[in-house]
Amino acid sequence: MPDKVIGARPRPRVAIIGEFNNKDIEGLKSLFPTSWIALDNASLENMVDPREIDLAILGRNVDKSPRWLESVHVISFSEKPIILPGPYIGDLLGMTNKVTTEEFVLPDLPLPLNLLRESALARIETVKGWEPIKIIHGQKTSVDEDQVSDKICSDGALLIDPYSGLPFATHFVRPQSNLGVTWLPKSVYEILPWVELICIQLAELDSEAFPDFGNWMNNENWMTRDELSLRKTIRELETERNKVDKEYSKKIEQASNQLRSAMLEANNGIRKLVTAQGDELVNHVANVFLRLGFQVTNVDNTKNDEQQKLEDLRIRFQDLEWEAIIEVRGYSRSGGTTADLARLARFARHYEKETGKAPAKMIYIVNGQIELPPYQRQQPLISAPHDVEEFGRQGGLIIWALDLYKLIVQGNEHDLEIARKTLIEANGRWA
Repeated sequence: MPDKVIGARPRPRVAIIGEFNNKDIEGLKSLFPTSWIALDNASLENMVDPREIDLAILGRNVDKSPRWLESVHVISFSEKPIILPGPYIGDLLGMTNKVTTEEFVLPDLPLPLNLLRESALARIETVKGWEPIKIIHGQKTSVDEDQVSDKICSDGALLIDPYSGLPFATHFVRPQSNLGVTWLPKSVYEILPWVELICIQLAELDSEAFPDFGNWMNNENWMTRDELSLRKTIRELETERNKVDKEYSKKIEQASNQLRSAMLEANNGIRKLVTAQGDELVNHVANVFLRLGFQVTNVDNTKNDEQQKLEDLRIRFQDLEWEAIIEVRGYSRSGGTTADLARLARFARHYEKETGKAPAKMIYIVNGQIELPPYQRQQPLISAPHDVEEFGRQGGLIIWALDLYKLIVQGNEHDLEIARKTLIEANGRWA
């Protein structure tokens, strides 16, 4: 099922570009539930993304046509030599040289178009000086396709030059997209009635873009009181829904911004237990033991550069005569090595020499296989169970860094208390 678009404006959504008189503007606004009015394309694109537009209506003074007209229905009243989309992709619609004849041919038209044409003819004194419309052909696979394109334009003609056979005005549908193109380039064509009639015809082809358009029973002049009341209720509910949609969209955007901040904080903080190695990993492990209530010493911070490498951390718990040494290791591919266990045993001997007693526990913490996502990683030393068992008998404890991460992000205070106890008492593998 496709995602539901939230906050979509009712259709048809119409761009009205160019200069129109106030009567035409008000009439056009009453025809369409959604409209944008702009003097030129640049101003329009500051109001709306053209991909939202169903129909573009161009005024008589428009002298430049935007490329996105290829993707919408077009009704143009421009008297300028602009370029409009032709019947096929690559074809364009343009003007030719002015004619010197006063003759024209009236092709047969459906009754509604014919009645409007008769109204326009009453205003025509002569067609002398008019510019016929022609197809500027793009590249095609055959001459036949050019002829088909010409025929589509001519079949939609309202008036035709008898000598060139080219239309003075035309209305057709592009076969590949089912989008209409109408060009009525003289002031004899009254804008409002022609737009309404053309849109009624387009609604028969594109009911999605023109839902219920042209159905006289949906015209408020012919609706009952109950219908008018219910239509008003629907509009009020739609307005309220859009308002709620906007409010929730704003809340979702705010929560999304907070989530991004929280993720960034986690990535630079606690999630380093899952992604880091080296000193960065050691520092975040130290923070975990501080959170668990241990006193933590970073051994590297207590020795000079000339002293040999020792364990990473030492931890004590309150006043107990208990101190553990910790070695922290991160590996891109490995899950840890038994050589690290031998290294810890050496550190334990050094600790005993230094303090006069053995450490209460040796702890080996591993963040292994960092190149893999956490759910694909294996526990440390999973293929060396005997070494793990022997390490436990020697007072050693192996901790997976992922378990520390889960403890901190998922555990409550009771879980932390249990973890403190098991860290002190457990041997072998900590779980």
